[in-house]
Amino acid sequence: MTLCNNLGLSFATSQSLGGLTLAKRPLAFAMILNGNLSDSQMLADFELRQEIFRHLRIAGTKNELFKSVLTMALEDLQHCPSEREAACILDLLYINREYCNDGEKKKITTIISDQLTDGWRMPNTISLARRLLAHFSEDDDHVSPDQLKWIESCLEIEEELSKQLALEVGAFLLER
Repeated sequence: MTLCNNLGLSFATSQSLGGLTLAKRPLAFAMILNGNLSDSQMLADFELRQEIFRHLRIAGTKNELFKSVLTMALEDLQHCPSEREAACILDLLYINREYCNDGEKKKITTIISDQLTDGWRMPNTISLARRLLAHFSEDDDHVSPDQLKWIESCLEIEEELSKQLALEVGAFLLER
């Protein structure tokens, strides 16, 4: 909060209709607006990085600033304390997937595959991960039985996002 005050940023920590506004939120927004995402001391803070990822994801558009936080996003994806934060990073990676080179795509695929095997259990997180895997898959001629099984399983769950993502992935696989 002291840093926000020093920078002249206004913030609120009271409950509002939009939910709790965190003190790091305006700082993250100011860093994005200024294009200043290279301050390693500031970016050492996990919550601040999460707010930066959140702002970039909410923008919903491809963003050149994404390249400067990609490495941190991948590290955070491997060690996220909650699936909610992982889901935010997965959505951000999907939106900006065109900025990833082949090496980064392989690393993302490896991280996601490991987390799907050992960690993630929430249907929406799994669906966001599977959507990204489908777009990064190098096998254009073959749809894996695992992908088909996941798409079918999404029909039986209540989460609308998972159903929507399964339909998107199915349509993408058919187009391919």
